[in-house]
Amino acid sequence: MKFSICLPTGFEGVMYPIPFVEPSDFVRLAQLCERLGYDSVWGNDHITSQHYVRELFPDRAPNFYELLTVLSFCAAATRRIRVGTALAVLPMRDPFWLAKQAATIDQLSDGRLVLALGVGAYREEFAAWAPRLAAKARRGEMMDEGLELMRRLFSERRVTHQGKYYAARDIEMYPKPKADPFALWVGGHNMETVERAAIGANFRLTLGIGL
Repeated sequence: MKFSICLPTGFEGVMYPIPFVEPSDFVRLAQLCERLGYDSVWGNDHITSQHYVRELFPDRAPNFYELLTVLSFCAAATRRIRVGTALAVLPMRDPFWLAKQAATIDQLSDGRLVLALGVGAYREEFAAWAPRLAAKARRGEMMDEGLELMRRLFSERRVTHQGKYYAARDIEMYPKPKADPFALWVGGHNMETVERAAIGANFRLTLGIGL
């Protein structure tokens, strides 16, 4: 049996009080978990607070730390423990740069990155981040197209893509992640998540689904 913890990258106000975490806590927790034999540390992904958080804490804004930056910092301060995204919100991230960031962290950490992606729990957060796009975009479609695009970026020499949300011409993205194939994890709480994991050749499933 393996044990992991989720670092409080974006939990202030959501699951914990404000304030809850200091920047130094991330490396301290990652190093402690490594000494105790934990398998991995994870972080979640938010860019802005939600309406209910603002109502609960009208006088305090939560600190949401950028997920991949925190994980790269933790990976640099450890030697064995894996670092994972739980979950990186793919519709709110450019899949080309996300693939580049993930491959770089995986190489620098000697293959210790676990990349799990999701649609995002709060549509209001998506609308705050990109109001024009949110008025016409379907996050599930962006997720499906982005997953396939990232799979190709991780496995193919050159990628040309023309889709509904993303386009590229003759992209050559190196370095690739250490593992070949590099597993893309998908997570969520609905049957669409199960279908994405089933359809994708190297997609895996995380988080709970009631079946």
